[in-house]
Amino acid sequence: MFRVLAILLGLGAFAQQHSLQDAVTALRNAEFDRAIEILRPLIETAPGNPQLWTMQGIAFASSGHYDEALRSFREAARLKPDLLAPLLGAAQIEFERKDPQAGLTLGRILSIQPGNEEAHAMMATLAYDAQNCDAAVAHFEQAEARLRDDLAGQWRYGHCLLEVKQPAKAAGVFEKLWKAAPREDRVRYGLGVALYEAERIEEAIEVLRPLAAGDAPRAEVLALLADAYRASHQTPEALETLKRAIALYPGEEIHYVALADLCMEHGSYELGLEVLDAGAANLPQSSRIRAMRGVMHAQLGQFEAAEAEFAKAEALDPKEVSAGMGRTLTLQETGRIDESIKRLRQQIKQHPADPVTNLLLAQALVKKGVAPGQAEFDEARKALEAAVAADPREVAARVELGKLLLKTDDISGAARQFEEAVRLEPGERTATYQLMRCYRRLGKTEEAAALMTRLRGQLDKGMEDDAKTNRYRLVKTDR
Repeated sequence: MFRVLAILLGLGAFAQQHSLQDAVTALRNAEFDRAIEILRPLIETAPGNPQLWTMQGIAFASSGHYDEALRSFREAARLKPDLLAPLLGAAQIEFERKDPQAGLTLGRILSIQPGNEEAHAMMATLAYDAQNCDAAVAHFEQAEARLRDDLAGQWRYGHCLLEVKQPAKAAGVFEKLWKAAPREDRVRYGLGVALYEAERIEEAIEVLRPLAAGDAPRAEVLALLADAYRASHQTPEALETLKRAIALYPGEEIHYVALADLCMEHGSYELGLEVLDAGAANLPQSSRIRAMRGVMHAQLGQFEAAEAEFAKAEALDPKEVSAGMGRTLTLQETGRIDESIKRLRQQIKQHPADPVTNLLLAQALVKKGVAPGQAEFDEARKALEAAVAADPREVAARVELGKLLLKTDDISGAARQFEEAVRLEPGERTATYQLMRCYRRLGKTEEAAALMTRLRGQLDKGMEDDAKTNRYRLVKTDR
């Protein structure tokens, strides 16, 4: 409950009558029943006085009579809508009761006093409970000082920062929370997630290792630690972590998929298939494992087997996007471009704004061979524009759209797409190269020269990353 004396300070000026002063004194002395007795006849005499209703609300709330308190606060707020004290009292009761009116009351408080941290903290919690992390973060930012001693509030703030893709700031929140609660595993894990997503990989590993050291670490801890090891090119550690995860949690599909993906990353497709065989045996209804098996078969050039696996995955779960996408790509690899395009067009009819489907359709049309002036060229361009509109951060769609625009001699339009692609993903080599070409054609020689330097650096880094990836070849052993 809001501090009684803090509210009373705003009411002291109204305590002019002797009996009203007695009521104020009773409240300050925590004699709440006596205050109610004094206030009742005063309200009967002056029912339009909002200060009297507010004091009665304080007395009722402080003595645990919350229904009567809420009625008193609401009456005071009705009589004088810009009076802050009754709104604060009502908001606190409504918030604790999860009353739907709480948000409206808190909104009125913030319209009167925009910097009220208590109101922002409650609004943040309401937004968090409604799974609206964008709104929650905005309010948490206005209540950071209020959160210093509120560990639950800090946790919600950090969680929402992760949800809205602000991992660097989330890491700062979780680091403070961890100092306050160093033995709380949930906090340590949240910090590990934030550090990993903020690309502070080595720090994430150090934070997560103790959580994985016990006899029965949580499945998500092992999965995240394995991802961190992979990101830092510690392949043996990633492999051992995933093997342990599968042994401890044979019913968790994520570990089979992650281990198979690690095998694929290192070119060990047969071993990856064995991992997925075990996954399919333990989880026969997993469409995701079936789709991954299709990917493995496709990598081995076994396209009939791949298509069969993708078909099984779609049968298990028609919404399994990777299965549908894999099947269309397999059709393309086997020379059945028109059949692939037909499937993609059907999918776009069902989901016209899906960025991945639009991108794949455009790529299939380009692979078939299109030129400016053809209907399918315009279809490909529109599909790419739809993909970019649906997901402005989709780099691949921007690169493909830029290439099509180059074919129409729209150099400036192509350059804008490549510029945005490079801004979103500075290491994207194709976008960098194509943007360099555009700048040369536009007469921007200095910019083109700078991009050439950047491209050389990207190529060097790519070779270095390939060397790290190929340092380990995963092979099956009898152990």
